[in-house]
Amino acid sequence: MVKRLALMLALIFLISLIIALPCTTVKASKTITVPNDYTTIQSAIDHANAGDSVYVKNGVYYEQDNTVDKQVSLIGENSNKTILIGINNLKYSPPYVITISSDNVKVSGFTISNGSLGGIRVETVGSEKQPTGCVITGNNIVNNNNDGVSTYDGKALTISNNNISNNSVYGIYDASSQSVISNNYITENGVFGIIVDSSSGVSVNHNIIERNGNAQNNGEQGGIVLRWFGKFDVYANNINDNIGDGIQFSEGCGNSLVHNNNINNNTVGVNLFNFAINHKQH
Repeated sequence: MVKRLALMLALIFLISLIIALPCTTVKASKTITVPNDYTTIQSAIDHANAGDSVYVKNGVYYEQDNTVDKQVSLIGENSNKTILIGINNLKYSPPYVITISSDNVKVSGFTISNGSLGGIRVETVGSEKQPTGCVITGNNIVNNNNDGVSTYDGKALTISNNNISNNSVYGIYDASSQSVISNNYITENGVFGIIVDSSSGVSVNHNIIERNGNAQNNGEQGGIVLRWFGKFDVYANNINDNIGDGIQFSEGCGNSLVHNNNINNNTVGVNLFNFAINHKQH
């Protein structure tokens, strides 16, 4: 009898404990499809929650400045057939085809062109906290005014396996520390293929960087320019046939390592630009 009573009391206690526990609901991530669910990419992003994917089917999409302001994956069906074109008109030109202003965003599988200030920008305007952990991979980022990809003051970004070509100024402008720029094909951009600026701990590796620098810019053009601040690690790149410098060490660049690159047929192979070299006398 005593055992039965003890068992009943234990059961009552267990039931009351379960009832007292807070009820939490874990919301499952979902995939939103364009144009099936929403006709525009921006409206799909607006209706997504953090952790969702926006899947864009093949087609040509004319949109102004898609802004990804939450942690979502923006995925195109086929990078050669899912085409985002920035709309230009007399009243307003879209600054960027895509703006990323949240952490851990992924953009993959698109052709991105006709941005008046660039193809993709990673920046939260007016905020001290800038995006971290974003991935831009498997895109054609071509024929944009100014830069193909530009990043500002973020951290740990990945720009990989993209074709970044025929942008009027830089292929990539990176000012985000601890980022990785790898396995991209970067060609025929107007000034430099890659500029790494105002950052530290950036790795540039296994890229093909060729025939950049086709705009006349007072000699400031070529494959890669490194400046402010380092340490930068540049290795295993093919840097060929650029008009200007293959690699330029520019203002404020220190403690950087450049090794195991193929640097051929550039106007200047390696340029120590504005460097002061001190010789100790013994």
